[in-house]
Amino acid sequence: MSNRAKPNNFTNPKGYALFVGINEFSNPGNNLSHCVDDVNYWKNEFELKYDYDKINSLINDQATLENFMCAIWSLAARTLPGDVVTITISTHGLMNDKKNSLLLYNQKINENQFHFLLKAFKPHVRIFMITDACQSGTWIEQRNRTILPGELKQMKDLLKTTFPNSHTDLDKLFENQEKSDVVALVNHLASANDYTNVPDGILTKFNEKVPLHLEYLNIVDYRDLLNACFKSAYDLSEAVKEAYDMLHRYSKTYDAIYQDYKNTDFYFFKSYFTEKFKSQKTMFLTIHAIESSRDNFMSDKKLKDFDQSVGFLKSHYQYHFGTNPVVNFTGLSSSIFLNSKLFKKYNAQFASTYKPLYD
Repeated sequence: MSNRAKPNNFTNPKGYALFVGINEFSNPGNNLSHCVDDVNYWKNEFELKYDYDKINSLINDQATLENFMCAIWSLAARTLPGDVVTITISTHGLMNDKKNSLLLYNQKINENQFHFLLKAFKPHVRIFMITDACQSGTWIEQRNRTILPGELKQMKDLLKTTFPNSHTDLDKLFENQEKSDVVALVNHLASANDYTNVPDGILTKFNEKVPLHLEYLNIVDYRDLLNACFKSAYDLSEAVKEAYDMLHRYSKTYDAIYQDYKNTDFYFFKSYFTEKFKSQKTMFLTIHAIESSRDNFMSDKKLKDFDQSVGFLKSHYQYHFGTNPVVNFTGLSSSIFLNSKLFKKYNAQFASTYKPLYD
């Protein structure tokens, strides 16, 4: 080893984890039930199975945008090439303007802002990320990302309010990161693709039910097992019952809706209940019929319930005929994750491949 070797931890990597879950939001109308259960599950798993050096969590009002940003930057500052970081987030997810966003306690963070945070990590830090949230499929997917001035300003202003004596340091940090690329190795598993909804805490429920023995799986194995769990757990007849029960909240009952469409191309609407989704085509046409009728029979105050119902129907469709959850990557080479067990600190192939770059 030369005297000019760069600092690294390939031989003896350190592990760091951050678990985020929010049941109680600043707006109580957004409250969930099982996201803190996710945090407790992951903490227990890691304490039992993984020899991580530091495990932190943010729950409920701790999980503000400013605290989350600071936690990510703290991890980035602490880690060296060869180290491993695991981040899980359980909350609401949504798609706006073709961007994934996750709702933290006080406000949301979108994919461009998170991608900006990832730029703080050093090369060859491995990051495992799991989002248990609706519509979060491509949260970190590699693509051309340019953070908008308004998105950057929101982050900077929030931190300057939290740390009023750090204006100069923050300006320099933001300027340097804006010019850089993601040079860590990042992989991400989402419990839902970009256009479907899932019950909160769904991954934990499956993990506890199987159990999955995560320490023996790579990220793609985990995805495939979860897909099998999704398909076996959601009985189509139960999906029909759930949707039918939700429709009773609307301004017209099932019978009234059926009368509206019995003489139209939507005559198959009744088969939605009687045939119980015997085919992929039936389910697809049913979703199309419901969406097409949205503006015809909904009162304004019922639109939110209606849209939620359609979201659940689409999710059931995905559980059986689509790919949900999904895996994606960003940063440096993703192939290392296909030959790596989930969350493990030491990986011989990874070390032998990249350690010589630092000697």
